[in-house]
Amino acid sequence: MIFTLAFWLFYTLPKLLLSWLQIRHIERFSRATPIILEEKEYKEAAAYAKSKEGLAMVETLLEGALFGIWLYGGFFWLEQNLGETEPSWLGSLLFVLGFVILGSLFLLPLEAYKKLILDRRFGFAKGDAKLFILDQLKSLALWLLLGSPILLALLWILKNLEDWWLYGWGLVMGILLLANLFYPTLIAPLFNRFTPLEDASLQERINELLHKAGFKSQGVFVMDASRRDGRLNAYFGGLGKSKRVVLFDTLLQKVGERELLAILGHELGHFRHGDLYKNLAFSAFLLLLLFYVAGHLPSSLFEAASIEASAHATLALLLLVASPLSFWLMPLFGILSRHNEYEADRFGAEMEDAKALSSALVALVNENRSFPYSHPAFIFFYYTHPPLLQRLEALGYFHDH
Repeated sequence: MIFTLAFWLFYTLPKLLLSWLQIRHIERFSRATPIILEEKEYKEAAAYAKSKEGLAMVETLLEGALFGIWLYGGFFWLEQNLGETEPSWLGSLLFVLGFVILGSLFLLPLEAYKKLILDRRFGFAKGDAKLFILDQLKSLALWLLLGSPILLALLWILKNLEDWWLYGWGLVMGILLLANLFYPTLIAPLFNRFTPLEDASLQERINELLHKAGFKSQGVFVMDASRRDGRLNAYFGGLGKSKRVVLFDTLLQKVGERELLAILGHELGHFRHGDLYKNLAFSAFLLLLLFYVAGHLPSSLFEAASIEASAHATLALLLLVASPLSFWLMPLFGILSRHNEYEADRFGAEMEDAKALSSALVALVNENRSFPYSHPAFIFFYYTHPPLLQRLEALGYFHDH
C-alpha cells in the first residue's frame, strides 16, 4: 500500500492540482477582454482548453488506478498466465508486451473520446473511427515488430550483465538516435502521405532560406495533416543526410508566404543552435536516471506485487515508474526548451521578419484555438514553449498594435 500512496502523493495528486489550477485560471481569464483572438474564438478556445484539461484529470485518475491494479494483482496475474510460458524467453517477452498492451487498452477509450468526440466537437479532428482504429493497429504492429527485438535485447542484458542498467541505457540511447535518423523516411510515411512541394516559387524561396542558414536536406515535403485535423505546423525531421523539411498542408492553406518562411526561419534557428542535440542530451540524462532507479528498485516493491525480482518484472516496473519520475524532471527540460524557443524566435525574426513571425504565431493560435493564458505553475511543469503572449512581447508585436 505504501507504494500506491507514494504514487498518488508524488504524481497523481500534483497532476490533479495542476489541472485544477489551470481550469480555474482559464475560467477567470475567459471573462476578461479577448486578446489575440476574436470574442467567439476566444470563448471557444477557453472552452476547449477546459474540456481538454478536464479529460486530463480523468486520465490522471485512471493512471493512478492502473498503478494500483498492476501492483496489487495485475503483475501477479501476468506472471501466472504469461511469465511462466515456455520457453522462458517467450514468457518474459509476453509478460512485458502484455503489460504495455493491456495498459494501453485501459486508457484507449479516453484517447478515442478525445480524438473522435472532443476534437470533432471543436472542429479539429477530421478522421473517422476507421482511421483511428487503423492508426491504433499500425502502432500495435510497430510495437510488435520493432519493440519485440528491443525488449528481447533488454531482457538479455538484464539476465546476463551485472551493471545491466548502464548497458540497457546505452542500447535505448542507440535506438533513440536511430529512430531520429529514420523516422522521417521509414516510420512517418506509415501514418501520413508525404509529397514534394509543387509550388516552384515557394520552393525557391525556401531553398534560399535553407542555403542562408547552411541547412542541407533531402527536400521539402507536404504532409496530408488535414486527414486527421485542421491544426497548423511545420518541422524539420531526421539527422544527418536524412533531414527533410515537412510542411502541413493546412499550413500552406492558412498562412501567407512571408509567414510560412518566418516559421521555417524559427525552425532553422533550432538547427543552427543545435537544439536537437541538446534535447537528445537531456533525454540521455533522463533515461540514465530512469535506468539507474530501475536498477536499484527495493525488493519490497517486488514483494508488494507478489512477484519475484525477475528480468521481465524489473523491465515492467521500469516502465511503470517512468511517468512519475519524468513528471518531476520535465520542468528542467521545459526551462531549457523555452529558452531555446526564444532563441529560435530571434533567429527566425532575423532570417525573415519579426512582424511576419508574429503574424504567423497569431495565425497558429487562431487556427489551433490555443487559449492565450495559462497558470504559471502549469507553464512551469508542462510548457516546452513560452506562452504566446510572452513570445509576441519579445518580438515587439504589441508595440505595433
